[in-house]
Amino acid sequence: MWENVHNSLRAAFAVLLLIAVPSVGMSQSIWLPPAEGSSVSLEVFKADWAGDANVTFASAAWFLTGRYQTSPSITIVGELPLSRFGRKSVGLFNPEAENAVGNPYLGMLINPENSLLIGEAGVRIPITPDDKFGASLNGWYSEFDRWEAFIPDLLTVRGRLGKKVISSSGNVHARFLGGGTLWIPTEGGDAEVFADAVGQIWLRGDQFMFGATLSGRTLLTASDANFTERSEFQLGFGASGTFGNVRPGFHVHLPLGDEGLMGIGGAVDVVFGVNITVLFGQPGGTGSLE
Repeated sequence: MWENVHNSLRAAFAVLLLIAVPSVGMSQSIWLPPAEGSSVSLEVFKADWAGDANVTFASAAWFLTGRYQTSPSITIVGELPLSRFGRKSVGLFNPEAENAVGNPYLGMLINPENSLLIGEAGVRIPITPDDKFGASLNGWYSEFDRWEAFIPDLLTVRGRLGKKVISSSGNVHARFLGGGTLWIPTEGGDAEVFADAVGQIWLRGDQFMFGATLSGRTLLTASDANFTERSEFQLGFGASGTFGNVRPGFHVHLPLGDEGLMGIGGAVDVVFGVNITVLFGQPGGTGSLE
C-alpha cells in the first residue's frame, strides 16, 4: 500500500513539472514561511540516519540567509550553508566531528507589483572543501533540494518561475514553482541538468500558519536510468508563528522511496527542521514567495 502512495506522489510530481512555469531551480529555501521585505533567516536541518545511533546529536546542516529588498519588485538574496557531522565510533567516517562551509549562494527574487507571478535566479560559488566527506554527505542528505550547497568543485546556476494563488478569503495561499539546475564541474567532468518542481499550500491565520510541501528533482542528463532511478521526492509539513517582526517555525520532511538517484529514503528516515526569520523595514513586494 505504501508503494502505491509513493507512486501516486510521483505522478503528482510529474504533473507539477507540467503545470509549473518552466525556467532555469530552487536556491531560495522552500521551507521558510512566506515573508515580506528585507530579512535574516537561520535554518537548521537534522536528519535521522535510519536509526543510526552512532551519529552525534550535533550533526546538522545550517543555512544563514539574508534578503534585502531593493525595490517593490526585486530582492537580493545571499545564503551561507554550513554542515557538521560526527560519529561516536570508528567506521567509514572520521570519528572526530567534521565542520564544512558550503558553497554560498547569491541571487535575485523577482515579483512584479500587482502580479501573481514569481521568479528567481542565482549562482553558487564553489568553496566547500573536498576533504570533509562526512560533513558534505550530511548536508546532501539533510536538504536534498540544495545538494549543490555541499558538493566540492561545483559551480551551480539555478532559477525558477512560478505562480502563487490566494483564496478569496486570504486564508489559503498556494504556490507552484518549476525550473532547472545546471551543475558545472570546475575540476573536470560533464555538466548535469536537473528539473525541479515544488507545490505548496499554506493555511494562514492571524498569528500562525500551517503548510504542506511536495518537492522533487529529476536528473535530465541521465539517459541510462528510468524516471524513478534518476529522481528524488519528499513530502514536508511545517508550521510557523508571527511575533512582531520575528517568525519562528519548524518542519518535518519525509523522503519518498529508497530507489531514487541518491537513495535518500534508504539512508534517512526523516529530516527535522527549525527556522527563525527576523524581518526588517516595511513588508511588501518580492520578499514574499507566498
